[in-house]
Amino acid sequence: MKIYRYILILCIVLSTYLVSNFGGNVTYALFYLSLLLPLLALAYTLYVYQRFRIYQEIERKTIVKGDLVPYRFTVSNEDIITYRSIQVQFFDDMSKVVGANGVEEYTLLPGEKVERLTNLRCNYRGEYEVGVNYVVITDFLRLLKITYPLRSKYKVTVLPRVLSLSKLRILPSEQDSKRTMHYRHPKETEMDTELRNYIYGDNLKRIHWKASAKQHTLQTRKMTQNPRQEMQLFLDLYRTSYTDKDQIIVEDKMIEAELAITKYCYNNGIPIQVTYEQKGRRIHRILCNNDFETLYQESATLKFDQQIPLKNVLEESKPIEGICIILIQQIDEELCYQLQILLQRGAEIVLLYFTTELKEESKIQLETLRSIGICVREILREDELSEIL
Repeated sequence: MKIYRYILILCIVLSTYLVSNFGGNVTYALFYLSLLLPLLALAYTLYVYQRFRIYQEIERKTIVKGDLVPYRFTVSNEDIITYRSIQVQFFDDMSKVVGANGVEEYTLLPGEKVERLTNLRCNYRGEYEVGVNYVVITDFLRLLKITYPLRSKYKVTVLPRVLSLSKLRILPSEQDSKRTMHYRHPKETEMDTELRNYIYGDNLKRIHWKASAKQHTLQTRKMTQNPRQEMQLFLDLYRTSYTDKDQIIVEDKMIEAELAITKYCYNNGIPIQVTYEQKGRRIHRILCNNDFETLYQESATLKFDQQIPLKNVLEESKPIEGICIILIQQIDEELCYQLQILLQRGAEIVLLYFTTELKEESKIQLETLRSIGICVREILREDELSEIL
């Protein structure tokens, strides 16, 4: 494109020289034409922008992060003149149009249209614009290339992924194996010492043969359900000073970790309570699938704008017993002190620290927590959650 501009500048300079020194109708015609061409090019690009049509269609407006969704876009010339060069540029920070070529130029004859069927993949949860971001229109002389934002953009809601975990590795090994055996089946029961008469269909292993011989009738042990100790999960929704992109990545990992842990507990019959601040205290007890779906839908739109420090949330919560899983993205002395108090009161604490870069000060604080018996896991932006959890 630069070469055409250089030629135009050369024509203006040359025609100006001829007009100044020789005059004449031809030289004046060349002079005015060289001045008029940039104006014609600008008028052409403005006209094309007003007249050209672009259509896009997504199969659904609610998408799960990472899923490929059919996406179609069409560039159309419904005019009587030719459109010399149109480039379509897509959003590529939060989402990706798979298979679309952002450098392809479309030249459309009158009545012609170009249609592309591709796939759209959204990389982060939330609500944001996807598909076509802007168009680049080049005039017929290739003198001007002007970028125009698309007037009407497509917005979708992206739900977080729910990772499937076969084991909860973040717990201490002895606790994890103990809990997995104890809670694997929600209806798991154990035999009691109290007996009753045999009922057809009872498991033969439950028959008390000595008591049956004394009573001269089959006696079986009654079954009692195992007690289930509720786990607690706290989610810190404070906003940090990360860049926007890093903040989005950290938020995504925290939400996915929360959902993966909660889903694992639900699948294995472990009652779990999830607590966080979102315009007031929000507490979700996950006992059935509807409870999890409610948490999932709310987690999809959570905003990291918590006003109350996590230290206060922990301090004001009911007495914390058993295993307490805490998801944070920043740590300070006050939080460390509160965690020590919980530990002294008998809580088993698992701390998941999400960050883009592990700073020296944070390393020291985390090592201090480890030294007093708190299970700490650092999760960086490049880590795969399923491998850590």
